[in-house]
Amino acid sequence: MTKPFRWEAQALADDPFAGDFGSGEVALSDKMVTTRGGGTCHTCAGDCLPGTRNRVLTERGDEGLETFRWCQPCCFAMAVYGIRPSIGDARLALGEERRAALRAQSRVA
Repeated sequence: MTKPFRWEAQALADDPFAGDFGSGEVALSDKMVTTRGGGTCHTCAGDCLPGTRNRVLTERGDEGLETFRWCQPCCFAMAVYGIRPSIGDARLALGEERRAALRAQSRVA
């Protein structure tokens, strides 16, 4: 097994849902993985590219099992979020822009 990168431990230490109103969720798995099939980032709505390191969190809550994935750039932002909050805020704003663009495209189509 390879030694994890230092930024990965810092990213895992970040609570991505801090300040949210949810209660009763239980984290079943919270780890860094090398993505094989891709996916969509929960924060920035960008692609989680195959071969990159991503954070994957699986929780059990009132609505059943939910899995969240974060792309490598958002994981980097989590690692430095406490030092420079503007980085995390910029990633959230990017996600809102991308989701709004997707909603606008679906209305046109």
